[in-house]
Amino acid sequence: MNGIELLVVFAPQDFRDQELLCAIDVLTRRGFTPVLASTRSGTTRGMVGTELEAAVALDWVSEDTLDAIVVIGGTGAQVHLWHHPTLKRLVQTVHGRGGLVGAGTSAAAVLAQAGVLQGREVAGFDHPDTLHELRDGGARPQDRAVVVSGSIVTLSDESQATAWLETIAGMLEGFAAASRASNAQHSEFST
Repeated sequence: MNGIELLVVFAPQDFRDQELLCAIDVLTRRGFTPVLASTRSGTTRGMVGTELEAAVALDWVSEDTLDAIVVIGGTGAQVHLWHHPTLKRLVQTVHGRGGLVGAGTSAAAVLAQAGVLQGREVAGFDHPDTLHELRDGGARPQDRAVVVSGSIVTLSDESQATAWLETIAGMLEGFAAASRASNAQHSEFST
């Protein structure tokens, strides 16, 4: 449904279980079909033991049709995602064409590494390494659980993951509606 190409990225181990489970639940309930990706395909394991299958490895993701990317936090994000070159390129590409980019807790550092946070307010995850990365990337961390800055949505408090994902889903629905309207208008002019 919705015609939105949506990638949810998480570390192969030690992702934040609640963030990822909320992402799958909220996004599928709202009619989206998120593609689950990690640094490798196959079985992954969260910080509290959730096991999920990553359908695709990041290096095999095509950026050509990607409309949105949501990156899940956790201690594994720092190890496996913060400096991943393919993820950095995907974030830059999606953001560069106006797509939605979301980052949970520590994963906001991925966006800083990709250079898309310069001058933007972000949810300030309370961890020294993450805050350092955010500030080095030019972000302005805020003391709020969910922060929307243009097409970027960040989360600082895992307990607010549902609100974060509902915000993302609402924005994606807006993108889908705008795309359908644009396509309908284009069809009118081409007949």
